[in-house]
This record gives sequence, C-alpha cells and structure tokens, in this order.
Amino acid sequence: GRWYMTISQRSGGPLLLLSSLNGLWWNQQAVMPWAGDRTTLWWNPANERWTFNVRNGGGTGGDPRRIDRVESETFIPTRWQPEPWLKAEEPDGPGDGGPAQLYALDVIPQSDRLVGLFTIWRGLEPGRPKLNDVCLGFSTDGDTWERSYTPILTRGHQGNWNYGNVQSATGGLVRVGNKWRLYASGRQGDGKG
Repeated sequence: GRWYMTISQRSGGPLLLLSSLNGLWWNQQAVMPWAGDRTTLWWNPANERWTFNVRNGGGTGGDPRRIDRVESETFIPTRWQPEPWLKAEEPDGPGDGGPAQLYALDVIPQSDRLVGLFTIWRGLEPGRPKLNDVCLGFSTDGDTWERSYTPILTRGHQGNWNYGNVQSATGGLVRVGNKWRLYASGRQGDGKG
C-alpha cells in the first residue's frame, strides 16, 4: 500500500488502519483496541517509524486533553500501548476555567524537518462550537518541538467558517509550486461546518 489512513471514532473507540494502492479504494488492515477521536498517523523519517498521535483525556472537568504516542516499525503495531507524550504548555495560555489543552496534533514531514499543527482547545462558550486555535511547531527528530504559541488559525465572528472548532486537516500543509497551502476545518455554529 502506498497510501495509509486511520479512522477514529467520534467519542473514542476502535481505531481502523487502512491502506490503498491508489488513494481511491481502501482495504482494512487492522483494528487497534482504542483511540480517542482525532488520532492521527505519520511516518517519522528521523527514526524510520510510524507514529500514532493518540488523543487522550476527557477534557472538561476531567483528565486534560493531551497526545499520547505509539511508535512502530511497521504500519500495523505489534503492541498498542499509548505512552504519554505531549500536552499544552503554559505559554499556550489559559482555557475556560483552567489551562489550555492539546486537542490534536497533525505532523507533516517536509524536507529536513517535521511541521506540527498543534490544535489548542481553549474551552467552551455557551452556544458556540469549541474554542480551538491552531499553532505551528517544528522538529528535526519528532521528539522535541520548537513551538510558536501565536495561532496561525484562530476563531472568527459568528457566521464565519471559523466561528469555532477550528482544526487542521490531517496532512493539511501542502506545497503547491512556490506556495504553501494550509487545509483546515471549522464550524459556523448552528450545526454548520
């Protein structure tokens, strides 16, 4: 398979691993026991391993959201035991009623470095989708990250595509000619994405 994909469940559950020869037709290769929603996968050229960014933590009023990690030499891990890895840091600022939390991390290998799109959850506001922002990070090894705490994607005004729940799309940084394109999603509110 030249293309690889994970499918996570909305509220957490089994993680499906799929591969494809053409990016159109997919075959399920394995099912991992559990992963939170927004669990992602990437190839780390620095250590030649697959890395699964496993979203963990309940968030509001409980265990803070964070990213745990599973590394594997093969696309299908022989052992599924997520280990604590990354969480929001103090410079990410306050959240709603507590510190900010790391909601998701998308990693894209680019030349000699890894680009990380850190989705930071800042809390909830009545009648508004999740208060998320996306910040950049860079790494040469996939273990340590040089982070920017200033969002490159942030929340907008009611009715805008980015009124809330702004998140990077997996693999969402693409070079086209001499320009970079960043793909993301957001919600206008009232159930509109």
